Amino acid sequence: MDIRAAEADDYPSFAALFPELESGDPTPGLQRWTREIAPQAVLAVEGHEVLGYLFYQRLRDDIYVRHLVVAPGGRRMGVGRALLAWLRGNRGSARRWRLNVKPGNAAAVALYRSAGMELAHWSLALRLDWGQWERLPAPGRGVVSGLLDPQLDVAAERAMGLPGGQVAHARASRRVVVGVVDGAEVAGLALFDPGFPGAFPFRARTPAHARALAEAVRPHAREDFLQFVVEGDEALRAAALAAGAIVRMETWHMEGSL
Repeated sequence: MDIRAAEADDYPSFAALFPELESGDPTPGLQRWTREIAPQAVLAVEGHEVLGYLFYQRLRDDIYVRHLVVAPGGRRMGVGRALLAWLRGNRGSARRWRLNVKPGNAAAVALYRSAGMELAHWSLALRLDWGQWERLPAPGRGVVSGLLDPQLDVAAERAMGLPGGQVAHARASRRVVVGVVDGAEVAGLALFDPGFPGAFPFRARTPAHARALAEAVRPHAREDFLQFVVEGDEALRAAALAAGAIVRMETWHMEGSL
C-alpha cells in the first residue's frame, strides 16, 4: 500500500468513495475537487486500486480532517490507520488534530481513539427555513450583523472558540464570512458556503445572536433555507428544534494532540 498526493485525474475515484461518508450531501463536482479538495488530499493505493482517501485542512496550529474514507474492499486492511499515520508524519508545525465522526461508527471511533483523539462535543447538522428563524428570540438593541471585518478575524476565533486560522482558511476558500457584534464584542460567527449551501461553523453566544447571524447570511443565500451546524450548544439546539428545524445528521467532534 502506498500513500500519494491526490491529482485532478483522481476525481472518478473520489466521486465513487464520497458516498461512503453517508452525509446525505451531493458529491462535490470536478471543479471543487480540483480547486479545493485535491490540493489537500492523499490517496491510499495498491497498484492501480484506490483503497481510500483523506482530505484535510491545515490551519495555524491544528489539522482538521474533513474526510477519511476507506473503500468497502479495503476495510480491515489498516487503510485508515495508514492514512492517519501519513498525516501525523506530515503534520509540520501543527500541534493538534480534529475531526467529526458519526457516533454509530464504532470502528472509526475506535481508530481515532487509538490515534489519541477523544470526544470534545456533539455536533448537529440542521436545516431551518428562513421564515422559521423569526421564531427564535429577536436580537437586542446594539446588536449589529453583517460581513465580518477581516480585522476582527482573530478576535472572532477567540470569542467563538475556533482554531486559529480557520477564518483565514475560509476566506481563501471563497466562503462568506459573517459575524455578529454586540456592543464591542463578537457574539456570533458563521462561515457560509453558498454553493453547498450551508454554514459551518455557525456559532453564537445566544439564540438571539444566532438569529442575527442567520439574517446576515440570508442576502448571500440562493435557497429558501439555511443548513447549519450546532456544536455542543444546548440552548441553540433547543431553540432551533422548537422553531421547526430538521435534523440532517448527528456527529461527534473528536480532537487530540499530534
